Amino acid sequence: MEANAKVTRMPGRIPQWGLDDRLRKVRRDMGMTQEELAAALGVGAKAYGAWEAGTNRPADVLEVAQKMELVSGVPRQWFIGWVDETVGPAGFEPTASSV
Repeated sequence: MEANAKVTRMPGRIPQWGLDDRLRKVRRDMGMTQEELAAALGVGAKAYGAWEAGTNRPADVLEVAQKMELVSGVPRQWFIGWVDETVGPAGFEPTASSV
């Protein structure tokens, strides 16, 4: 880091994972494309892409979490943030949109 670089600290703040981050992480870990996962969930590729980009959310997040559990084996509670972060897939780094 440069000596003149400005560093912004976030005292007391821990970055959170959003649904977009969780969907992206699991999809990549499964080795699927957005189109493949969208088809497996029974939604359009554009809709799924918007969820993963964080520009839109599913109308029924619980239903999507249930379907993701069936497709991926990852507990639905992790997708909606009801369990501790350590329960989810390892090796994840949140995106700037979730910070």
